[in-house]
Amino acid sequence: MHQIGNTFTCFQASIEFHYADFFHDPNTVSVLGEPALKFAAIHSQSLLNAWYNKLQNCLAEPVQTEHRHGHRRVHVLDTAVFDFAPDGSLNVYAWDFDENNRVMLAALPLHTVAVQEVPYHALWMNRFMLGAFRALQLRHPGQSDLCKSYVEWAQGLLKRSCWDTATQGRVRYQIAVALDLDVEALAIAGQVQRSSLPQVPLRVNAYNHALEYQTEYATLSREAPQLIPLYGLLASQLSICDPYKQFEVTAALQRVLLENGISLAMWRLLCREGSQWMKEFLAYFNFERQSSAATTIELLLIAQAFGTHQLVSPGLLHAVMQIGGNPNSPQRNFIHRLDDLFGLCARLGVLAAQSDEAALAQLKDRAHDIFYWASSHLKNLPARYARRATLRGLIRKVDQQQCQEALLLQGRAPWPKLYQLQLKDTPIEAVILNSPLEIWTEGREMRHCADNYISHCESGDWLMVSLRSAERSRPLATVAFDLRNTQVTQIRISGFANTLVTPEVQELARQCLAQLQSQHKRITLKQAVPETTK
Repeated sequence: MHQIGNTFTCFQASIEFHYADFFHDPNTVSVLGEPALKFAAIHSQSLLNAWYNKLQNCLAEPVQTEHRHGHRRVHVLDTAVFDFAPDGSLNVYAWDFDENNRVMLAALPLHTVAVQEVPYHALWMNRFMLGAFRALQLRHPGQSDLCKSYVEWAQGLLKRSCWDTATQGRVRYQIAVALDLDVEALAIAGQVQRSSLPQVPLRVNAYNHALEYQTEYATLSREAPQLIPLYGLLASQLSICDPYKQFEVTAALQRVLLENGISLAMWRLLCREGSQWMKEFLAYFNFERQSSAATTIELLLIAQAFGTHQLVSPGLLHAVMQIGGNPNSPQRNFIHRLDDLFGLCARLGVLAAQSDEAALAQLKDRAHDIFYWASSHLKNLPARYARRATLRGLIRKVDQQQCQEALLLQGRAPWPKLYQLQLKDTPIEAVILNSPLEIWTEGREMRHCADNYISHCESGDWLMVSLRSAERSRPLATVAFDLRNTQVTQIRISGFANTLVTPEVQELARQCLAQLQSQHKRITLKQAVPETTK
């Protein structure tokens, strides 16, 4: 038996590989074929066949169930246990190895585990790869890197061999039936964002939250369904504060907002327009360092700064929030970096309401440039300027400033290119930006603040890379790496207008990081050796 939380389970791990799995039968035919020559010393046909058989067995019987001490448990694909408490809430454990290489069930962070479309892609296979790597490493001590490369090669082939669309559909259906999740809680969880990053499919934390506040959500569904996302962000705050418990759900929501500086006009706007729009802006905030209630108040205060006659345009709200943060690296409490722009926000809100279609399109297109200019130069102008500015006047000042900056940067010399990047099996090109003007131009094209870090790159502390595709008019993303330490680290990654980048782009950035790390060791060593005097 294995411990799971504070109790035990009869489920058994399947991710272990034993000595018998390495027994070599000369008549054994590998299901994966022969590997590259570099793997010859550690290659084991028997191990690969045992691995393949484990996958086939768990796909043939993808779920097992257990009822114990009031808990209902579902063992999914021999890799994870979904543990339902008596109240219906859910915890998830995955098979792992402890520091003594003994198999164990480790609790998973609930925001990382999907409750819909389970399993999410073929990530479940990584547990078997972990077991194969552990067994291979024990058999070939001192060859950890080679063992890791070997199991990654095998994992890729096994994934293509075992996990196709038809298998995925069949397995997901059987798992969904076995999990038997609460349909109403799932529907509510789909409307509530419980993370700093938009997550699809639904995660366990959202499901548990919907179960915990199911009564309140049922009331809102009848009376004010447009406020469900708002309540999802404030529920924990309302439940722990006694003064709010005496009010009905909507009255408690209104009270907590008014007490934190949200105007009655903004409350009426939320009741009229709903709160679903808030979800796309939550990625700017770090929920691990700031409560969802504090995040909600900050976001509403920023939106309120544009006026409350109508809901702020998403483009304008994104533009001002980009000055304070980046959704690819969420922060906390950045409203203090924006509140000096609230006068300009109010003016742009008025201009947006008064603009025709063409002027409104121009305002949205230049909003980032306007706020970026204002963050540095508005303080040098009279206070009344922001209250009276015209769109044409703002754009003229922005264009003048950009021309001056470009002229100044043209005179600054580039720095040597010490590194080279070549992405494999992709049409995407990794371009190292090695001059002030290149970085400034990247920032203008991508509508982010890359030029704030020109001095870091010029001194050699940072390296900035532009990921570009010939099929696109602008880069896919800009990535910044820190070169100051022995280990190169990725410290920034931004898509267009600081939007979240895709997992594919993240993977390209990781490739760049690996290549830079390999070259960094050699370059650092070369720079450390003094030149031999003639």
